[in-house]
Amino acid sequence: MNSYPDYDDKTLSQLRMHECQGTIIGGMKVAQLTGMSAEEYGYQMMKLQQVDWSRAKSAAKIAQVFWQHFQTTYGFGSKLEVREDNNTVILTMPPLEQSAEYQLNHWSATAKELQDIQRGYWRAITELCGLRSKLNFYPDQHQVILYRD
Repeated sequence: MNSYPDYDDKTLSQLRMHECQGTIIGGMKVAQLTGMSAEEYGYQMMKLQQVDWSRAKSAAKIAQVFWQHFQTTYGFGSKLEVREDNNTVILTMPPLEQSAEYQLNHWSATAKELQDIQRGYWRAITELCGLRSKLNFYPDQHQVILYRD
């Protein structure tokens, strides 16, 4: 007899989302114990993956990958908007820390550290892809802007 709950798909999705956040934030806290900054952790995390980001060739393809990442990790649903204009792609979403509040508290991490992880991700991706990125962390929304010079 199984005494564990039989979760529905929505609950399982929420559990996965929290685990993804916990892995990212917890990994950052461990990296900090070795003297690594949150930004450097994000940078190394993205660089060490065996993903050839240069094959994406376009801001739109990279935005599609990160649309999936943001949906899986933060569960924004329709609140994650993607706009394309020529060679520029803008991802606009609620602040990451709103979705990750539980894990930030659990790991005694700050919103700034979570934002620094993002800075590291995008620094690595722009180096690997030949794209440029700009991150905007406003109180009511975050933006990732990808473009070619």
